[in-house]
Amino acid sequence: MWQRRCCNACKLLVIVIITAIIHPTQQVAPQRIPPILHHIFLSGKAAYETETRKPGAVLSEAWRASCMHAYPGWQHMFWTQQDALAFIQQHYPWFEKTWTSFDHFVLRGDALRYLVLHAMGGVYLDLDIECFADAAQASLEALEGYDVVLQGHREEEPLINAMMASAPGHPIFEAALHEIVARSDPDVMAKYTDANIRVLYTVGPRMFGDVVGAYLAGGASPTMAYHTLVAAPHIVNGTVVRVYDVGAWYQPCTWDDCWCHKRLALAQLTGRHPPGVVGLHHFTSTWASEMGRDHRRCRMQQDAYVLCKVGRSYIVHMLHVYNPPVGCIDDGVCLCVTVTICVCVTLFFVHVSPSTLNSPNLRCWNMCLCCWPSYMVLLVCWWCWC
Repeated sequence: MWQRRCCNACKLLVIVIITAIIHPTQQVAPQRIPPILHHIFLSGKAAYETETRKPGAVLSEAWRASCMHAYPGWQHMFWTQQDALAFIQQHYPWFEKTWTSFDHFVLRGDALRYLVLHAMGGVYLDLDIECFADAAQASLEALEGYDVVLQGHREEEPLINAMMASAPGHPIFEAALHEIVARSDPDVMAKYTDANIRVLYTVGPRMFGDVVGAYLAGGASPTMAYHTLVAAPHIVNGTVVRVYDVGAWYQPCTWDDCWCHKRLALAQLTGRHPPGVVGLHHFTSTWASEMGRDHRRCRMQQDAYVLCKVGRSYIVHMLHVYNPPVGCIDDGVCLCVTVTICVCVTLFFVHVSPSTLNSPNLRCWNMCLCCWPSYMVLLVCWWCWC
């Protein structure tokens, strides 16, 4: 009798073990990153709101509001110059001399983001990042189970520091602060004659990429192949670091990939966005005039592209709704697309190269601009004739 019971118990034990192997218990990863959302505008909140209301403003209050809605119930920290100095004096007095030595607000703002994430943890986002309204849950899921979440970019510039998340006290951000002190030495700073390059290599993405690469490689080397960096989570010293590739988290495109931005804008117009992407970095680059101008040029091309696509679709739709003779549809589409292209090309030219408006080569573009009324008259005549 007891032999039969032992046999049954053994069978039951084997079944339990096999079931556990085939169907492991699903456990929700603990949330290690605290619910704090950080934004930085050192000139103050009133100055930020004024900046967003300027004609042709490159920042939008709607972007900041969208990210506050994406992290409901989170504490929101809006850091100003006064707040930052008091914070550094209280928590990082050894860093105050370095921070106050910076002669550019961008250097201070970049350094501050590492300080607040090391001290408090949470999510830091630049103010030119827009969060998608229908991706709030995905935003939280992207953080689950990780101690640090970063955004990859490409081989030559592996990381972007415009969006970062961390548990408090992580060694990556402590190492970044010490590296900033080392690179802020006047002799080191003197090597970078270009102001934008100095930002990138002293406190910006290039410096941070070196720090993260060295940490993940165990301090052996500051370099790591980009595909290795973004391939999978890294477990180092008991902490989990996740670097999302382009096409995930807050960066669907690299800053200079205009075609990607055009396709994304068209998708957003129809209420869609790529899976795995929870927001969009607009790359206003207010700190780097050349980069900002290049990306704004890209955005103007994007606007023209969307106008052409949507305008053509709308025209074709309206032609079929009003149902004119078949021959007129073909001719009309041709004429309307010509008008649309003329408008788009002119928009493209004016926004892309405003510095050449006084160029002697501008005569043909001025003709195009001046011919708009003629094109519209032709369009109306054609419509009435049909």
